[in-house]
Amino acid sequence: MSELTEYPKILQTLFKNRGLTTKKEVEDFLHPDYENFSDPFLMHDMKKAVDRILLAFEKNEHITIYADYDADGVPGAALFADFFNQLGFENFSVFIPHRHDDGYGFHKHVVEDLVQQKTSLIITIDLGVTAIEVVDFANQNDVDVIITDHHEVGEKLPEAHAIVNPKLGDYPDRMLCGAATIFQVVRAVIHELRNTDHPHSEVVKSWPEGYHKWWLDLVGIATVSDMVPLVKENRILASYGLRVARKSRRPGLHALANVGRFSLQTLEEQDIGFGIAPRINSASRMEHALSAFTLLSTSDRAIANEYAKKLNRLNDQRKRVTAATSRQANKILEERKIGNVIVVGHPDWNPGVLSILAGKLMEKYGRTTFVWTNHGADLIKGSTRATSGQSVLELMKHAKDFLVKFGGHEAAGGFTCGKDTLHLFEKKVHEAHDVLYADLPDEKGPGYVIDAELMFSEIDRSLHRMIRQLAPFGMGNPEPVFLFSEGALSGIRQFGKHGDHLEVIVKDKKGRLIKAVAFYKTAAQYGYTPSAGEPIRIVGNLTLSRFLGREELRIDLVDILPAA
Repeated sequence: MSELTEYPKILQTLFKNRGLTTKKEVEDFLHPDYENFSDPFLMHDMKKAVDRILLAFEKNEHITIYADYDADGVPGAALFADFFNQLGFENFSVFIPHRHDDGYGFHKHVVEDLVQQKTSLIITIDLGVTAIEVVDFANQNDVDVIITDHHEVGEKLPEAHAIVNPKLGDYPDRMLCGAATIFQVVRAVIHELRNTDHPHSEVVKSWPEGYHKWWLDLVGIATVSDMVPLVKENRILASYGLRVARKSRRPGLHALANVGRFSLQTLEEQDIGFGIAPRINSASRMEHALSAFTLLSTSDRAIANEYAKKLNRLNDQRKRVTAATSRQANKILEERKIGNVIVVGHPDWNPGVLSILAGKLMEKYGRTTFVWTNHGADLIKGSTRATSGQSVLELMKHAKDFLVKFGGHEAAGGFTCGKDTLHLFEKKVHEAHDVLYADLPDEKGPGYVIDAELMFSEIDRSLHRMIRQLAPFGMGNPEPVFLFSEGALSGIRQFGKHGDHLEVIVKDKKGRLIKAVAFYKTAAQYGYTPSAGEPIRIVGNLTLSRFLGREELRIDLVDILPAA
């Protein structure tokens, strides 16, 4: 760490915890440079994809953008559609599957409809890399398919015209999200148009250099929302995405900020995680993702305001449904002996909240969790979340004989199986877990790792600014967790409309009062409940709340501990 002695000690500790040991590594981390974002043509099949798109432009073929319904696919679709519109290419349409009726993925019945509508080129966003049979069907009907996806690939690839996926070939960062992948396609098409004579070349050549960076707001939102590791190229995209979003001219983002009560001018990753992504996802969870697509792609302020209010209502509805479903799930599990894997469901649960529920149960019980509900007369569909060090994909591969289909990545996925084979699937994932993870310790532990210890009296704006130099935080770059000490409890209360949230007020050595807040928590949920005036320690993240425009430095509460 001798190279890093010029930095404050707290930063030296945080750098060490992130494996940053040289000054160059630190400077590259603190100052992400867009020039370090890779050449898009390093991606697998990129030249083939670009050439096919340019041919479609020349022949004015009908192109269908086929995107996933989540907060990665929808921003990706809005980005690609906006690119076509800015280019002046009008012969395209957008299709987004219905989360409940269609389910995730590239579907044959949709391709059948697109054939009737004279589509000759389908470009997927955030899906399709395992859709072998559907791509074959498209080929048989003279429809070319360009797959852009970022999910894990199978043993065999579809016979698509091109497959653009950072996990194929030698692309430097395999962990880009779906919207970032289609953004690379856009960059590649722009490059070709700038350097060739083409009917659309003059439009692109009239754009200022770097014009494409205006789409980074959508890429940044998708990168943070999809919870890909915020390191390497994703750190560049998230950082620049936030910068662009703070200056965004997109009416939909301004309308979302208004209903979400946050400011675009000070947008941070937490605002995306708690304000933007849930509202985008609520469209597909409760109705259809096209509402979210319309919001992000419209240039009309009135339409943007209308759809932002709609998504806000759907998000409130989603919260109520999630809370009710969580209560039911916990009641079911309280009556069971919890094994090494949780498989739980109910025929009447809303499929739109299953992924949220799986995550909540995984966190509460410390077990990889599978949650299901009915899907038609004979099938059930579900969502799954894995604990650290485990892979839901590996578990499902071992149980594939009892599944109709499954997919995802290590941490999360989805599955469909027959009602009559559900019990066999459940038995198989338990058996697979015993084989794959027998050596993993069965200890839930505190659920956090402390980065450093600080005194409450050290909390101030300069400390917060110093910590924020490491932002944006997320997977691969978690927000620092501190153990704050040398304070005494001044007060503790539940607040909010239904008393759902906890506020702990601590008095430091200087006599200042500092708030620690936990949402949807009660004091009884912590291992220690202090009395007024008692010395305590708090584990948490140091944050700057800007709720309703009022700035307040506080701690996001993780744990309450007695004084050492």
